[in-house]
Parts: sequence; C-alpha cells; structure tokens
Amino acid sequence: MNSGRPPARHLRRASIHLPVSFRSSESSQGSYLRPLRGLTPRAGGYTGLRDRLRSMPHRFETEKRTARAAAAAAASRTWLRLSGLAITLLLAMPSATAAQEGEGVRPSVPKQPNVLFISLDTTRSDFLTFRDAETAPHMTRLAERGTVFTQAISGSSWTLPSHVQMFTGMAPPYHGTESSDVAIDPLMQTLPEFFKAEGYFTAGVFTVRYLWGDYGFSRGFDVYRSGMLREDLVRAEAASESPRGSEEAERKWLLSTRDYVSSENVVALTRMALERAKADEPVFLFAHFFDPHNDWVPPAPFDTRFDPDYEGPLDGRNVLEDKSIFDPMLTPHRRVDDRGLEHLKALYRGEIAWTDEAVGRLLELLEEHGRLDDTLIVITADHGEEFFEHDRLTHRFHLFDETIRVPLLIVLPRSWERAVSPEVGAQVTLSDILPTLLDLLDIEAPTGLTGRSLVPAIEGAAFASRPELISLYLVKYGQGGKRKHMQIYGLRTPEWKFTRSVIIKPGEEMRVQGELYDLVNDPGEQNALSDQQHPAMREVWAVLEAELDRARLAWSEQPRTARDDRSTDLSEDSVAELRALGYVDEGDVLGEVEPRRPWGLAPMDPVEIAPSPRSPSWLAAVALVAVLAGAVWLRRRFA
Repeated sequence: MNSGRPPARHLRRASIHLPVSFRSSESSQGSYLRPLRGLTPRAGGYTGLRDRLRSMPHRFETEKRTARAAAAAAASRTWLRLSGLAITLLLAMPSATAAQEGEGVRPSVPKQPNVLFISLDTTRSDFLTFRDAETAPHMTRLAERGTVFTQAISGSSWTLPSHVQMFTGMAPPYHGTESSDVAIDPLMQTLPEFFKAEGYFTAGVFTVRYLWGDYGFSRGFDVYRSGMLREDLVRAEAASESPRGSEEAERKWLLSTRDYVSSENVVALTRMALERAKADEPVFLFAHFFDPHNDWVPPAPFDTRFDPDYEGPLDGRNVLEDKSIFDPMLTPHRRVDDRGLEHLKALYRGEIAWTDEAVGRLLELLEEHGRLDDTLIVITADHGEEFFEHDRLTHRFHLFDETIRVPLLIVLPRSWERAVSPEVGAQVTLSDILPTLLDLLDIEAPTGLTGRSLVPAIEGAAFASRPELISLYLVKYGQGGKRKHMQIYGLRTPEWKFTRSVIIKPGEEMRVQGELYDLVNDPGEQNALSDQQHPAMREVWAVLEAELDRARLAWSEQPRTARDDRSTDLSEDSVAELRALGYVDEGDVLGEVEPRRPWGLAPMDPVEIAPSPRSPSWLAAVALVAVLAGAVWLRRRFA
C-alpha cells in the first residue's frame, strides 16, 4: 500500500511545465484554448482556478475528504509538484451540481424489478439514434418512455475492454483488461454477481469469442450460453446443465463464415433460459447481439431495404480482404468509390434494422411471461464503426468519435410510473451503467468505480459533463514479423478531445504523438493540433497525466490479482476466428498474436514533453511566482 500519493517515479513529468504568458499568442490559439482557458496561468496566478476547482465534477464521491487533504498537503510543495497535482484537483473537486445530485429522496423501488441489459456489438450512435423508426422501429417505440443519452462514449474501440467496462463500472485503464490474453480481475465484482447476490435468476447469451466465460463474464450467471452456434447445437445446449457447456460446443464449431446470423439464436436461448426462472423470481437478462459487426450481410428483406437500386458487385462480404474496398498496403487505404461506400453503409444499417427485429421479439417474450411492465431496460453498444472517415474500415484502429460514441437508452419499469427526462445531452460513459443500475435498485455500490449514477439525469436534475478517460492498446506487425506496441490514452469532453499515442518498437526510440481536436468547430476530427509546444497542447497533456496518476494510484492502493493469474489462452481455433473477424492479420505468427504489454496491466509511466527551447528563463521565474501564489490560496482554502 502506498501513503496516499503516487510513487516518486510518477512525478517524472516535472519537465511538463505550463507556459505563463499566453497574451501575446492568444489570437493564434483559435478555439483550442477557449474550453481550457480556466486553466491558463497568468501573471496574477491561475485565471479561474478557484471557479474550476469548485465546478469540476468529482470522479469518486467516496474520496472527497482524501482529495481535500491531499490538496492541503500539496500546497506547500515545490511548484513543479504543484503544477501536476493542482491539475489533478481540477478533475477531482465536486461541483455544486454534483452536491445537489445526492439531495432529495427518490421514490423507493416498489419491488425487485426484472432487468434486461442489451449490448449491440459495433453500433454507431448516429446510425441508432432511437429516433429513427425506419431503421429501428421497436427500439424507437421503446424509447418513447425512456431516456436517450446523446453523448454516450465507450472507453475503447473494441469489444473486450468495453464490455469489461460495462460489467465493472471502471474505465479500461482502471480494470486492466485491454488485450486479448487478460481476463477480468477475480477481485472485481461484476454486474451479474451483484444481481445474483440479491436473489435474482441470472442468464446471459453472448455471440463473440471475447465474451467467453474464460474472461470472467460468466461469473454470477446461473445460465451463460453462446449464441454463435448452429441451430442444432442451440437445441443441444438447451438440454445442458453446465453454463460453460456452450463454450465447449462453440470451440467445436467456430465461425467458418462471417455472414452467419446469430440474433435468432440470442432470442431462442433467452427464451429457454427465462423458462427456467420461477414465476415469482426476478430475472437479470444479458443479451449480446453480434450481427451489426462486419461482415455486413443482413438477411432479406433487410439486405435491400436501405439501398434497393444498387446493382454493383459489393454484397458486404469479406470487406477487409476485398482489395477493391480496402487495401492497407496502399495510401490511401480506401479503394471503394462513393457509391460503393454508400451501399456498404446501407448494408450496415440493414444489420441494425435486423437486430432491432430481434430486440422486438425479446420484448414480446417478456410480455408473454408477464414481466415487461416490471422490467428495467438498458440498450447500448460496446463501440462504433468507421467507414473511412479517417481512412480505416471497421474499428480497433484509433479513438475517433465514429468508434467510441455509442447509443444508450435506459427505460424504467412501466409499473414504477415515474416521470423521466426524454433526453440527456451531458457526456456519459459505459462505466456509468453499473452504478446506475445499482442505484435504481437500491444496491450498495463498491468504492473505486470510475462510473457515476445517471439517476439524477434520468429524473431531470441538472447533470454536468466531465472529462472521460479513453484508451486503446494495439500490437502491429511490419515486414519480417517485427512488432510494435502502440498505447493511446486520451480525454474527451463534448468540446474537445486529446489523445496521446506512444509507439514502442524493439531496438528503436519511443515515439510520442499528441493530438488535440476542437469538437465544437471540427466534429469530424479532421484538423488536429499536434504541436507539442503549443500552450493548449501542454495544458491538456498535463491534465491527462494527472488523470492517469489517479489510475496509477488506484492500481498501487487496491488489491489486484497477479498478471499470470489473469491470463487466457488463444487457441488455434480462437486465432482462426479472430483472423476471420479482422482482429488478426494474416502475417501474424500464432502464439505471438497478442504479446504482453511491456509495462504490465497498469497504465504506463508518465510521458514527458521536452522543455521548449524557446522558453526564456524569466518565464520560469514568473511561473514559480504564479504557482506559489496558488499554493498560498490552496493552503487557505483547504485549511
């Protein structure tokens, strides 16, 4: 256990200094600095520091006193230490709105409601808006009595870390499952385990290898089945008493083609599981639908519904192998013309419409069992999909909005007769789902979650956005099988997004790249600010390192299972499936598909920005005066 502050090695970012005088260059900063201006140090101290300290939402409500005590102690330290820790406080202090969120008494839960948690794989928020009856009539109709979150984001751009985020209430850098060979920490309580402890009958159906029970997703489920099976195997699984039996069957018959349709199996297996529950027993149902994932081959009539006049050669199959669509060896990678791309998007929309049909049948199933009016429903996605907005197809390449913005709908039981807000525009994340469900059902949430309850927002109370941590770990292979590790960390708000990429190649120097986007004036993220010496860049870089310091501190203070005890094996069949889905390149060597991150499961050590050679020494002196003035104010404020 640590003493309550990051280890000394985490303070190596001392060279990340904040420029003091921005007045002379403010006109050239454009809109990048405007959302950050409250952080800007000037000759008289930190402009707006007091307001920002009071207004930024607090990430962990249980750490208020700790954060304030740490602030008081940090106020007397050197200006280099303070420049990092003071920024941490900007993300840590509670706002007046946050304080009000806990006030008031909500109506008690009449009885234990049923819970239906639906995860749609690879579904973009601009394709599933819950307001488009042509694409998703069943979910649109359901949303009429629920709350739609229009700024929901995933913590990553692929299935495994995003689902662990849903099941644990923690952002990926906190839960540590960011590569294919790492399972959920057994010390972390998962969503179905909470419901099982409350007396629920728990059942889950999944349709992708990344949700196998080997990763820890089956914990807490009475029944946990794979829907990625032939129809005869689905029937055979219905007779199996082992919740892990479906995984063994799946290993015997992995995907041989990506136009296999699984949504019908999800409904069938959910029906079989629901029939095992007692009539007076509340149920928690998890249903994962894989069909929106590539390839995009929806069944009739959805294959022609959104582009009936297309007469070209593209049918949605082999989209990553078809060099007339995508060729990673050429620049740009995109080879498909505008008309062909339009058709691929129509097929993708058809997959979502087909999946909506299956969701409708799930709702009918609950109605048949007399449970729908007493069911709390959550519908979301693990990540989005890209269609060459940044010269890539599918996902798990970067953290642009097309891959991390996801749909989110929460519908309270009709029997509660509780008024709800129809739409919430504040930024929320997949980490918020677990604490929200626990809050709605009056189940005590554990400490250390990065998510927050969305109940105040659902009930129409003021609800503020806050910067959210996003991350992606990749392993890429070049000529001769040489691999490179790439770690991307970032922060997103509705106004701006910052990502910091680190690329490590064996035998070469580490490469670092930062990118800052103005999401208000550049929502498509086409014009990045990448100058590491730009004042705005240095500010958000330091904010990101401060947020990662919180994650590092959590790793050092909370009990964790050893890395070797969280390992999973990629069998030859598994690798073949991942390659078919586009996650493994043809040139990858079996056994080295996902080599371990060199820095372990916790966030990597801070990355420094080199001091600017243009910064004269007198600026550092002014910076020292400004920060010392801030230190005096902090001591008085938190004394």
